[in-house]
Amino acid sequence: MRKGLNMSNLKYNYDKEADTLYISIGEPRPSYCKSIDGEMIYARYDFDTHELTGYTIICFQKYLLSGKTNIPIDFDFHKVLQED
Repeated sequence: MRKGLNMSNLKYNYDKEADTLYISIGEPRPSYCKSIDGEMIYARYDFDTHELTGYTIICFQKYLLSGKTNIPIDFDFHKVLQED
């Protein structure tokens, strides 16, 4: 888990059609992305402060099946599909 990250402030949105999971830390805000794994996982950072604002995971179901839950946050990725 990232030091100083308030886990109670996490929000997420799963776009089933695009199979993309958006995790926001606090309220969503304009951010830029950097790939974490060169493939499916992107960290988002505030344009001005460069503070981590969230993550985007494309091909989310493939990501879950791969077993690579290597985002440094305490988040139950499986609950996203269970709520659907």
